[in-house]
Formats: sequence, structure tokens, C-alpha cells
Amino acid sequence: MRRSLLAAALIALGATAARADDKVPVWLGIGYTNGGLGVVVTEVHEETGAAAAGVKPGDEIVELGGVQTPAGTDLKPIISPLKVGDHLKIKVLRGGKVVALEAVMLPRMPDSEIVQRRLVGKPAPEFAITRASDDAVVDLRAIKGKVAILAFFPPSCDRCAGVVSELGAWASKHDRDPVIVLGGTPLELPGLKSFLSRNPMVIPVGALTRDPDRPSDYIADASTQAVTFVVIDGKGLVRLASVVPPGAEDEVEDVCVAAERALRTLRRH
Repeated sequence: MRRSLLAAALIALGATAARADDKVPVWLGIGYTNGGLGVVVTEVHEETGAAAAGVKPGDEIVELGGVQTPAGTDLKPIISPLKVGDHLKIKVLRGGKVVALEAVMLPRMPDSEIVQRRLVGKPAPEFAITRASDDAVVDLRAIKGKVAILAFFPPSCDRCAGVVSELGAWASKHDRDPVIVLGGTPLELPGLKSFLSRNPMVIPVGALTRDPDRPSDYIADASTQAVTFVVIDGKGLVRLASVVPPGAEDEVEDVCVAAERALRTLRRH
């Protein structure tokens, strides 16, 4: 019952424009954040153009496709006109030296797969969520001894409120169990409260504060009109990551099933 995803969502570098005849989205296959002179690569996905070209985490991209990329540059507009099979020249700073690379553009990986590769089986991402209801801060790294379902959504997606609220019945069923059910979005608290006044939700929701070393779309890409669900087990490891768009609310059942499984494991131990 799953659809192709975060990012996605989530999250790495993608583009929605592609060849006019088949509309195949392309991507470079990296995540990035601001650097000193350019944009710093935070992750390189396997089996992508970036990986094949030799791009490495920590590289600082200073030029892409002949366009200089100072800190703060959004690389997506450079990628979006490209087609599958196009070559893209890259200049990176590595160890104080400029290294020239060349990548071949490949079809974009489905969003759900991006998020799964990034998160599943790994410790909870280093983010915190400030609840709108009481300003309490929930540190995702500190969620141990409990099972958590987290629902991350872009602030522009009003329809995502209904998807997130699908967790309400599960949360009510387990209100006395060691569980956390929480929504999060990259809005400041005043903006979040305004969002909630238009789109009330049945679970607690908070403002997402990201790790500055992670790209802003590490969990949920603001341009993706979908909810990224993450299930964290009692040991603080991510057991499921899935992206559910409005209209596919039945897929939230898979999220609840994964949380039930994690809760049974927690009780056994």
C-alpha cells in the first residue's frame, strides 16, 4: 500500500523538470547545506550520478554546470533544465584544492526510497520539536524507552493536516502506553499557531528545529506536498520512514502497524 515517497520529501537534490516526451525527473543524488565559500555536500546517495562522479560528503561545491555557487545557492534551478543522460560539470573544494568532476544525470529515486535509505536502521535524526501547545521541547535523540511516531509536513500543505490527523485513533488507543505521537513542521511557533488555527489537528504538533549540520529538507522537503512519517523504536532507532500524500490516508495504517510492532518489542524487553 505504499507509494513512491519524503522527499520525495525528503530531502536530497532532485528536480521535477525532465525530458519533454517522458517527464522523467532527474537528480544529482546529494544533500547539501551552506558552506564558507559554496555549498557543502552532506550526503551522497549510492547509485547516483554524484556517487559515480566521485563526489564525497564534505566536498564544497563552488561551481555547478558552469554556474558559480556561493553559500546559500539553491542548486535545484541548475538541475531542473537537465535530462536523463546529460552531463554536468562540477567543481568542488576538497582539502584546499579545486577538484573538477563530471556527473551523468540519472532518473530521480522515488521519495520513499530516499527517506528509507537516509533514516531506517539509524539513530533518530538530530532534530528537536517545540510543541505549540505548551512550548515543551522534544529532542528526537533523547527518545529512548518509548516508541515514537513523528509526522513531518511542509508548512505550505494545508491538506496534510488531514493526513497527520489519521494518527489520532492510534494515539488515543495508546494514551497510557510509553509512546510519543507528534507532528512537526519547519515553521516558527507564531507561524505554526496560525497554521493550526486554519488546520486543527488531533495530535500535538510542534515547530521543527533542525541540526545546523543537516540540510533543511533532511526529513521533509518543503516543496513536497506530503507527510513524512517516521517510527522510532525503544532503542532510539528508526524502524520505518514513509511519505504519504493527501488522498492516500490509508497508507498511514502501515505506519501504525510498524509502531505496534516496535511497541510489542519494547514490552518484551
